[in-house]
Amino acid sequence: LDIPRFLELSKGIDVVVGSRFLQPNSIKGWGFIRIFLTHFGHLLTRHMLNIPFDASGAFRLYNIKNIKLDLFNMVESKGYAFFFESLYFLSRRNLIIKEVSITLHKRHYGRSKMKVKDMFSGFLQLLRLYVKSVFWTRMKSWLNTVRNINTSCRSYYCKIWVSHYPEA
Repeated sequence: LDIPRFLELSKGIDVVVGSRFLQPNSIKGWGFIRIFLTHFGHLLTRHMLNIPFDASGAFRLYNIKNIKLDLFNMVESKGYAFFFESLYFLSRRNLIIKEVSITLHKRHYGRSKMKVKDMFSGFLQLLRLYVKSVFWTRMKSWLNTVRNINTSCRSYYCKIWVSHYPEA
């Protein structure tokens, strides 16, 4: 089983993520649609949010001694988007995150609870996070440029920006 490996790896690690993408054939017996959606979601989170981990999977171990509750309070999503959104914020705080390969077999009982509505709201949240990250990156770059050009801001607006974002 994967749980003992997770517990062993958790020593000195903040988050252990079970990954379906480290080894081939880790999603055995899945249908084409499920495989496509899983890989498409991974592609989007990897390239839009710059998350190198399996961000849409839920098999994780959190070392709650090292993770401030405030980080989870930043997460707005209540559905499936929670998984990639939480990993987005955790990875931005320089926590130590390690991936472990897992194998997920075809579901034998029950059905997926994910609905089209969940996929749509997850995609919208992905877009929101992407726009925020692009905007914030550009804003930090602009603020650093302003500081480098003129370390003593004379402009009213420059002083306001620098006072609101001193760490940028």
